[in-house]
Amino acid sequence: AFMPASQVDIDRVPDLSVFVGEKMTCEVQKVDKRGQGNIVLSRRDVLQKERAKAAESLKEALKEGDTVTGTVRKIMDFGAFVDLGGVDGLVHLNDLSHERVNHGAKNVARHVSEGQKVSVQILKLDWEGNRIGLGLKQLQADPFASAAEEVVEGAELSGKVTKILEFGAFVEVAPGVEGLVHISELDWRRVNDVNEVLKENEVVQVKVLKVDPSDRKISLSIKQLKDRPQQQGGGGRGRGGGRGGRDDRTPEEILKETPELRRLREQAKKQPKKGGGGLGNAGGMGMGLGDLKL
Repeated sequence: AFMPASQVDIDRVPDLSVFVGEKMTCEVQKVDKRGQGNIVLSRRDVLQKERAKAAESLKEALKEGDTVTGTVRKIMDFGAFVDLGGVDGLVHLNDLSHERVNHGAKNVARHVSEGQKVSVQILKLDWEGNRIGLGLKQLQADPFASAAEEVVEGAELSGKVTKILEFGAFVEVAPGVEGLVHISELDWRRVNDVNEVLKENEVVQVKVLKVDPSDRKISLSIKQLKDRPQQQGGGGRGRGGGRGGRDDRTPEEILKETPELRRLREQAKKQPKKGGGGLGNAGGMGMGLGDLKL
C-alpha cells in the first residue's frame, strides 16, 4: 500500500524516515483494482478524528486560569501554537515572556521550539470561535516586582535600548523590565529624530524619573545625567544680553540714576521748543503738537 507524504500527519513532516519500522493505524482512502491493485492509505484522517474526539472531552475539562501541559506544535511570526491533547491554543508574542519579543518566527524560537513540552496557563476559552489563548509568562516570576527595590525614582541605571519609536525609545533597565525615554528627555537640545541619538542594542545610562507600579510604566531620562548648557547672551543692555535677551534687572536698578540717563536728560532740556498753533496757542499750555513725543 502507498501513503502520500501529505497523509502521514496533520502537519507537514520534513523527514519521513523517522516513521520507518513503526506500526500505525491508517484508513484506506482508495483501492485501485486495475493493474497491480494499488491501495492508498491515510494516517492523517485517523489523527483528525482522534483529535476531534479528544476536543469534546477537553471542552468539559478545561477552564480559564488552569495550568496545563502541552506540546509546541508550530511556531509562527506572531506566537506559537501548543497542542493540549486534541485542541490547539495560541501563545501570543505578548504572553511568551516578560521580556519584549519582537514580531518574527526567529524571535519566537528564542523562547520555545517545536516539539517542546511546556506548561501554560489558559487565558481565554472561545469554543464557538475555536480560539484558546495561552500564556507562558504568567507562570514565570514577575521581573517588575523583583526589580522594585532597584528601579526607584531618582536611581541612575545602565540599560539596553530595545526598541526605537518616533516618540522615544524603550530601554531595558532590568531583565524583563523596560522604561520609556521620551524624545524630549534624550538631550537638552531639540531632537527631531531618535535615531540620531540612539541605536537599538546600545547600552546607555539613564535616570528614573517616575515609576507607576499599577500601570507598570517607567519614565526614564538621558539628558538629566548631562550638564545643562548655560544660556548665552550678548553684551549690551543690563544683564538682558541686548536686543532679544532677557532683562533680569530689578525695578530699582532700572530706575537708578546713571551717567547715561543724566546725559539724555540734559540733551532733552537743550532742545528748542517749536512754536506754532495747536494746543499751545489755543489752550495756553505752553506747547504745541510738535512738542509731543510719542
